[in-house]
Amino acid sequence: MNQITGKSRLPGGILSSIFYATLLWLLTQNSWAVITAQLNQTTVYEGDPVELVIESDRKLSDKPDLSPLGQDFQVQGTSQSSNFSMINGNTSYTQRWTITLLPKRKGQLTIPAISVGSETTAPLALTVAEITPEAQAQTREFVTLEAIADVGASLPYVQQQIPYTLRLYTDESVIEGDMYEPSIENAVIERISRDKQYTVVRNGKRFNVLERRYVISPERSGKLLIPPALFKGQQRQQQRSRQGGGNGFNDPFFNDPFFSNIFRSPGKPISTRSDSIEITVQPIPQSYTGKNWLPAEDVVINDSWDKKLPVFKVGEPVVRTLTWQTKGLTGSQIPDMSLPQPENMRLYPDQVHTETKTDGKTVFGLRRQEISYIPGAAGKVTIPAMQIDWWNVLTGKQEVFTIPAREVEVLAGAGGRGIPVPVEKAAQQASQDKLATPQTPLADETKRHPSSRLLWLGLVLIAACVAGLYWWRRQRQQRPPAGKAVASASDTPSNRQLLSQLQQACQQQEASTVARLLLQLAQLQWPEQPPGNLGVLAGRLQQGADAIRELDRTLYANDGDSWDCQALWEAVKNGLVPKSGHVSAVSEDGLTSLYPKREQANGL
Repeated sequence: MNQITGKSRLPGGILSSIFYATLLWLLTQNSWAVITAQLNQTTVYEGDPVELVIESDRKLSDKPDLSPLGQDFQVQGTSQSSNFSMINGNTSYTQRWTITLLPKRKGQLTIPAISVGSETTAPLALTVAEITPEAQAQTREFVTLEAIADVGASLPYVQQQIPYTLRLYTDESVIEGDMYEPSIENAVIERISRDKQYTVVRNGKRFNVLERRYVISPERSGKLLIPPALFKGQQRQQQRSRQGGGNGFNDPFFNDPFFSNIFRSPGKPISTRSDSIEITVQPIPQSYTGKNWLPAEDVVINDSWDKKLPVFKVGEPVVRTLTWQTKGLTGSQIPDMSLPQPENMRLYPDQVHTETKTDGKTVFGLRRQEISYIPGAAGKVTIPAMQIDWWNVLTGKQEVFTIPAREVEVLAGAGGRGIPVPVEKAAQQASQDKLATPQTPLADETKRHPSSRLLWLGLVLIAACVAGLYWWRRQRQQRPPAGKAVASASDTPSNRQLLSQLQQACQQQEASTVARLLLQLAQLQWPEQPPGNLGVLAGRLQQGADAIRELDRTLYANDGDSWDCQALWEAVKNGLVPKSGHVSAVSEDGLTSLYPKREQANGL
């Protein structure tokens, strides 16, 4: 019997399948991705945005590095999308990033190469042209957009409110449109008024005017460039009449208002822009010695103890309400107040309530906080004075608002002893006292008459049903659409992601990026009342406040090269550690009497 011996071998078909599968796997990896970039238009007018579209035929985990664009462009927005398709067994995948850019200057500009992971796009050319005087003059015959920044008699300081007004003039031929305020680098723009509409006559022609007011808060000193505001709309086109024939547009049938709306030709697209504005912003004066930078037109702090000083007893809390009122600053820009500690007293600050109001011309910030004082021993106690430094932007001088010291007489508490009573024990005692209170005659009457008890029980049930129905309707009215809520949650970066970006920005010494990320972290920490600037954020933190104030001073002084981020990162690398909670509210209405005492003193 013959025996055949030898090593077993894989069939050639299996080897070929493994080879092609391996090759296909290599081709689908990120290292083989094809990256392309293109512009939606290669020539734009000065002040017009342009869209940069970056596409990949493979899914990439990295995002485009947009830092090379900062020299000649301002990034106004980014979006990301993907598309997967399968046709006749062939699959394709496209990952797309759309970046909206606003050119900073006119001329021949270059979109530099953009890196996405290990891949890089090719540079692109863009022409930013100046609008010809003829085109401007022709457009301004029916639409004009004016921008006015009221800086006053002196140059504004960093974080000082700059009033900014847009006025849109249109004639009857403009049928619709939208007005877009500028996106300003290193500054915050806030709308402070509802639209005001009226008519004017210029050169014998009537124009409709739409006026909108804002305030701009510069976050850095130096040159502040306010780009042009934009208007894009539609202009009514004249209908063409057909010559001859009885079925033209001169027929009464087509002159009927109902049919004229149906057959009316679409509007002609039109656009215009305001002039750009450049403002020099002053840094914090070297002579300023305050702990927090507070530029305002006026600062007043109302103390609830001004009218009547309460009675102090050992172990019993006494509530004090301090209310800031500032003209020219929002409520979120008002820093936390440093509360001095009296002897033999404990302080328990309550939540902070901030609010922003407007009279249509400027903003008014309010900050209200309650503080509980609990004496620990009988006798005379001095509550120290409080001094608030601020900078008067009208006079250009530092001023101090002083809350005077107060001497109070603390009486003995329960049992005549001068020993402090814990707050928890005092609350428990108050609850017990309430339970031990003798019943009222109404309660006795209810016991004696069961029918009355049933009547009261029925009324309580009816009231509970009405309250439940009211609560259900309010919840249903205030509940946001489900799709919108999901989208918002998915777009919000997590605390861990922001900390990772913050570490990278610290390593690269990017002060502006670090400041932006810190405020985003604070928005996650205090979603109801996010701090408006780094100074307010520093006042809320248990640790890292000095490092954040140093970053704040670096941004104002414009000397980011000498700043060291290591101390700040060590303080916040595990997250922001707050001192107390905050509550915020923002409203827009007139301010009838923000400073009643000062108005009375001035005879107003």
